[in-house]
Amino acid sequence: MRQCDRPVVRWLRSTATCLPELLMAGMTLRAFVGISFLFVVQTSERALAGEPAHEPAPDTPVVNPPEEHSEPTTNPVEVSDEVPPNPGKWSDPEVEAFLRSQGLDPNSPLARLDKPSFEAGGFANINVSAASDDKGVDFLVGQLVIHGLADLTHGVGAFFETSFNSTPSWEVRVERLLLFWEVNEHFKLTLGRFHIPATWWNSNFHHGLWLQTTARRPLMIGYNDAFIANHAVGLMMEGAVPGADGLGLRYHLAVSGGGDDHKHSGETAMHAHDDRRLAWTAAVTVEPRAMPNFKLGAVAFADPYRQRDGQRVNELAIGAHLAYTSDSPEFIAEYVLVRHDVPNLDDVFYSHGAYAQLAWRLSGDASAWKPYLRYELMHIDDLDPTLASTVSQQLVLAGVRFDATRWCALKVEGVWRQPDYNESIWSGIFQAAVAW
Repeated sequence: MRQCDRPVVRWLRSTATCLPELLMAGMTLRAFVGISFLFVVQTSERALAGEPAHEPAPDTPVVNPPEEHSEPTTNPVEVSDEVPPNPGKWSDPEVEAFLRSQGLDPNSPLARLDKPSFEAGGFANINVSAASDDKGVDFLVGQLVIHGLADLTHGVGAFFETSFNSTPSWEVRVERLLLFWEVNEHFKLTLGRFHIPATWWNSNFHHGLWLQTTARRPLMIGYNDAFIANHAVGLMMEGAVPGADGLGLRYHLAVSGGGDDHKHSGETAMHAHDDRRLAWTAAVTVEPRAMPNFKLGAVAFADPYRQRDGQRVNELAIGAHLAYTSDSPEFIAEYVLVRHDVPNLDDVFYSHGAYAQLAWRLSGDASAWKPYLRYELMHIDDLDPTLASTVSQQLVLAGVRFDATRWCALKVEGVWRQPDYNESIWSGIFQAAVAW
């Protein structure tokens, strides 16, 4: 018998095929309607009883709390002071019973109607500076940094950091954009644009100048590919090494598309699709429990297709750091050795950079003051064509930080810098840095 191919028959066939999905969608819609009805009823009852619709978080102050009623119109809902083990699950027994009556698991993703939490913050600074090789005084708006953190539950989260820069002209940069999954303290996976753990300073202070004691970053770190890579887009895995809790041993492994320091056109675009341009980073850090604030680590970063001064170079950077982050004293020291192998040249070039910083917060009535001192050294191979725009130099920096409030720091510092083959340069800076 020949099958009828009329439109009505085809519609009946497709409807019969999709019947199970339609039934499931109907049950789901029914569950959502029931939940909404119970929520409206309970909210109305609590409003009549003079109770808030939602219990405030333990650390959240209640604004204009409702007046207590000695004889509520309905029985009050008992709320435990203990935090539930999983805030994403329903705790109301009536809603849970209703979900089970509909054949749904109260702990399933369908039953979790909570929204991701989000926190935002930022940093900003304004500088007033002068130097012996320049005329006049410069007033400069520094970086305005906005960052946000979204908790997507179950260890999954997202983070972004965006900066607004006024030098040399106003521009907006996405400094970091991360999607991470933290399974436990031993395993955290991050995908996106992150700060390469090539130096301790870059991994801890990022772009918030309020976080660091001094007004300036070390020369070898700087911004925009000063000496070593700061940013990369890729995948990073990190966590605590199992069985080494007392030693505080942590690992950091990353694979990326190479150093990415705001070079969005030109030389970077030419190699954007080069499948051999993968770079890797491996780092270990030690933070012993018996020695709080003490940190020791080593790192290696390799990028076979790094772009510097318009040329491709096979770069290997090896570094180490030692830090004691107590306010009294604060000590940070780092050393980085950079090896460059330039294609078509029969030579290998070595350059290195280092710094040591000491600070001490005063006690008593002067505890808002924190004097500091830093020495820096950069040695650049003069024959390295990929570092032609970077010069060898020494620098001594001294200053004081005054914390006017908890979130506002004022810094005054003077700098003596001695570039090779040039006269020494004196400069000074006043900086107001804030955080929120």
